[in-house]
Amino acid sequence: MTEVVGEPLLVVKGLRKQFDGRSVLSDVSFNVYPGDIFGIIGISGSGKTTLLQLLVGFLQSDSGEILYNQGSSSALTNVSSYCSFRDCSELIQRRIGFAAQHPSFYEELTVTENLSYFGSLYNIPEDKLHENIRNAITLLGLQNEALSLAGELSGGMQKRLDIAIALVHNPRLLLLDEPTADLDIVNRRMIWKLLKTINEHGTTIIISSHFLDEIEQLCSMIAVLHHHRIIEQGNAEDLRRLLTVNKEVHLDLKSKNYGVIRKALAKQGLPADLVNERDGMLVAQSPQAEQLLQSILHLVEQYHEEVIDIYVHQPSLNDIFESMVQTI
Repeated sequence: MTEVVGEPLLVVKGLRKQFDGRSVLSDVSFNVYPGDIFGIIGISGSGKTTLLQLLVGFLQSDSGEILYNQGSSSALTNVSSYCSFRDCSELIQRRIGFAAQHPSFYEELTVTENLSYFGSLYNIPEDKLHENIRNAITLLGLQNEALSLAGELSGGMQKRLDIAIALVHNPRLLLLDEPTADLDIVNRRMIWKLLKTINEHGTTIIISSHFLDEIEQLCSMIAVLHHHRIIEQGNAEDLRRLLTVNKEVHLDLKSKNYGVIRKALAKQGLPADLVNERDGMLVAQSPQAEQLLQSILHLVEQYHEEVIDIYVHQPSLNDIFESMVQTI
């Protein structure tokens, strides 16, 4: 079925979950649209894994709704295009794929055998399943490992196999829990590159992660999960506008004599707590960073200081997130 243009693929409304009377998720709501790479960021214990387990039906919420777009609706028959796991679990399971943080394959089976076994659980016709397996192996770059035992693969290849298993039935929506956890930087970058390719092939993706720099580069939409609820959501630029008004001017002087510059900035009205020394540099914050830069350059010239480097820094999503969770 074709995607319904303009309608969300996934609608989450007022989701709540408790374990033994302890709140894990509280009033979580968001939409995921076709073609999104939707990132969920949060520190350990914020509820990311529980949220994904609710989305794939491993757990049931205490209240709230999770609705999946079936891809068809009719105004004439007044039939909704959305359905919940409660009402149509088998249909939804065929349309979503999930890769957990920890491996889910059988170590004593080969890559191809694992894909064949997990694909068979969806009752896919044999010729179509063989085609899907070939496509998944090619897409995830597992051609040279197709006959290798899963338990003998490297960590990076095992993660690729996990994702291939989640894709073997051609889901519309792929959910990944910390897909680069425990991988080195080279393998992390390879996985993110593969996820972009998967998304370009038409699969909508939801990712939970604490690697904020990667989420910032990869995701079209981001939800910030903290204290069991989503405190903000939007693209990376939206979050910057919502959560910070300041940019930073970084100044590196040969003399490292920043005291006189700090005093002069204070006389100009810049609060002392917005001017600090960090890693051998002067760091000053202001919403009018370009104007502040000109003031600092004027002071440097006035006091005959030699500049090694000076630049305006746009806070990263990581900077914003750290600031956010410290104040909320």
